[in-house]
Amino acid sequence: MRTSRSTEIKVGVVSIVAILLAVVGIGLAKGWAVTGSAPPISIVFPRSNGLNASDPVTVNGVRRGQVVSVKNIDEGVLVKAVLDRIDDLNADAAASITMLEITGGKKLEIDPGGAAEPLNPSQRLVGETALDISQLIAVAGELSQVVVRVVDNLDTLTSAAKEIVTDSVFVGDIKQAASRANSLLADMEDFVAETRPEVENLLNDARVLVSELHTAVEDNSPKVDTLLTNLNTLAANADKTLGSVERTLGGADSLMADISGLIDDIKNTEGLANKLVYDEEMAKRIEKTMQALEKFVDHVRKYGLNTNVRLGSRP
Repeated sequence: MRTSRSTEIKVGVVSIVAILLAVVGIGLAKGWAVTGSAPPISIVFPRSNGLNASDPVTVNGVRRGQVVSVKNIDEGVLVKAVLDRIDDLNADAAASITMLEITGGKKLEIDPGGAAEPLNPSQRLVGETALDISQLIAVAGELSQVVVRVVDNLDTLTSAAKEIVTDSVFVGDIKQAASRANSLLADMEDFVAETRPEVENLLNDARVLVSELHTAVEDNSPKVDTLLTNLNTLAANADKTLGSVERTLGGADSLMADISGLIDDIKNTEGLANKLVYDEEMAKRIEKTMQALEKFVDHVRKYGLNTNVRLGSRP
């Protein structure tokens, strides 16, 4: 009788120890930690990203505690965690939800910060969540759809560009416009070359006249000073006019180079030309403008420019 009762007691003791060992083993496997008396800390995240209660909490990669609770609030998700101690956490501590392993699982990573003030346990930290593999795959899927649409649009643009480049009428119109622009540029160069000596002589005469008038002003009436000022203004305007003509000629050279580059691009590349240039009505307007400019240049070459200049007041 006593032997049977002693055996039952031993079996009971062994069963209790086995149960305790099993509970401890399960707790260790799930990351349970035995914490001290440190108060829990609260972190607000925009989303939980799969973080659950009992997930591990690490500080600079070292496991220091576990997540106690995860619940929704108006600001997002409130996570509470307990650590073995918080005296090494500062007021600017930061928290983030990261992957525990590549195969799955989450952990709460805490950066202790570097501020001089310690962390207030009643203060709620604002955490951030990083993209996990599933979210990255979803983003990649969305990007692939965008890439497909972009490729389709590029294919459409390429087809339109090929149609324009292979259109002989369009290319012929561009060549004709460039040829007329080149002829107009040559006429403008001849005009400037022919009139430049006259303008320079006018400037020299004006300078001499200004010098003589200046001497006369010093010797005679102050009224001549006003006339001298007007003559100086006239000479300055003539200088500006000559400079404007030279800049216009340079701009025409640049325009000719741009038109030649455009023709080369249309022939040798797949660039998209402006469809306004392809408009037949626009080509007719350009042709009329070129004809008007040719008539103007011919008129100037035949009859020249008649300029009337009056200095001072009428007697």
